[in-house]
Amino acid sequence: MKLWDYLTESVSCNPDQVLWEGGRKITVGQLFLSAEKLSLKLKYNKYGILCSSLINSAIAILACIARGATAVPLSGNYGKYFNYEVIKQMRISAIITDTETGSIQITDIVKKENNECKYDLIDDYSGAFILCTSGSTGNPKGVVLSEDAVISNLSDTKRFYNLTPQDRVLANRGLFHCTSIIGELLVSLVCGASVYFYSGEFSPEIILRLMSQLHITFYAGTPTIFSCLAYAAEKYQEQLYLKRASVGGEIMTDKVRRQLLDVFSNVEFIHSYGLTETCSRATYRILDYSKEAECVGKPLFSLEMIIADKEGNQRSCGEVGELYIKGKNLFYGYYRDKWKTDNAFDNGWFKTGDLAWADKDGDYYIVSRMDNMIIRGGVNIYPEIIENIFLSDKNVRQAVIYGDKESKVTECIVALIVLHYKENTDVIKVRLRKKCLEELGIHCVPDVIKIVDEISCSNCGKVIRN
Repeated sequence: MKLWDYLTESVSCNPDQVLWEGGRKITVGQLFLSAEKLSLKLKYNKYGILCSSLINSAIAILACIARGATAVPLSGNYGKYFNYEVIKQMRISAIITDTETGSIQITDIVKKENNECKYDLIDDYSGAFILCTSGSTGNPKGVVLSEDAVISNLSDTKRFYNLTPQDRVLANRGLFHCTSIIGELLVSLVCGASVYFYSGEFSPEIILRLMSQLHITFYAGTPTIFSCLAYAAEKYQEQLYLKRASVGGEIMTDKVRRQLLDVFSNVEFIHSYGLTETCSRATYRILDYSKEAECVGKPLFSLEMIIADKEGNQRSCGEVGELYIKGKNLFYGYYRDKWKTDNAFDNGWFKTGDLAWADKDGDYYIVSRMDNMIIRGGVNIYPEIIENIFLSDKNVRQAVIYGDKESKVTECIVALIVLHYKENTDVIKVRLRKKCLEELGIHCVPDVIKIVDEISCSNCGKVIRN
């Protein structure tokens, strides 16, 4: 089945559901009609999308799906250099943008040869989406998602989201990454829920106020975002209508789990793990105290998972190794990069780059990104474990640990912490180092502890580690 057919069939039962953005309102029926009209103007196989309006972004994305063209979302948050590299490396033929008055326009950005875009003459598979991540090099890495993979993920996700036409979803992350496009916009449309877009600067107080005013019943974010909301919610007086929430994108800590379950006691939290390469979510479980906070549950219905050692052999329960994933939800490959695509797979299994372990019940636990792991004196150190020790201190609000290489074999451990209240810095540093020494050993004691006012986050709410 084509993705457009899957979507139109899914929304046909609820054409009067609405999408809101500020003072603008559009029904789902009008949204799809606008997308279909725009699709008739699309003549290339690949389009960049850079709209200031999120509703216009949704129309442009759906127009590409209707046309069978590849959508390559861009963002003003990326910066001019990164967007330029995306346009160049992903071989984008034209960009769909909008004007200050809100009208959508299409701009060709490459020279034509014989009335045809030269990029469209290249025989390559671009899928439904090319979603670009910066990877570890800062250069765009184009993740190609096929229509079949997107359909499979939507079918899986709607089964545990349990959204209905009575639900109202607040989406405040721009439509330029996997979670917001597939895990918020498209799954809401498929389930018949209404969507309220907010594109302003993130503020916990503003988000809570919008939740109250708009009677929001569903919201998705990272543990960092929900932690900020929880702190603000302790002082918030208005009624919240939130019933369910999806939390993922970072490793959950026990402190944040306790915070969410205590402050939002009437909310069911769906804790999930996923990557752009898995079309957003790949696991799910209901957040509770029955297992460790790092537990992300079982794989989605269309996926399989194993834990593998460095040679690709399956490890036993309880043993840490690299998480491998196989199934219908997986990406097609990295755009025009056969070497990187081949190296990402091992006999059909996608190598996630995440360290994890599984218990006897088939639940998976995320330990750390392999890129985040610190090697100190030949010992592998997972920064998240040190962060948990720091966060157990009542005065530590946030903590981030990362390695700063001093030589080719040794890394200096650096800690950034945000405090609840001012305290003698020497006293708290001594206390935190003592905790690490007692519970983890000398090799995990940070060399540098910096007390900062805030810890930087990415556009999608993930902590920037270094």
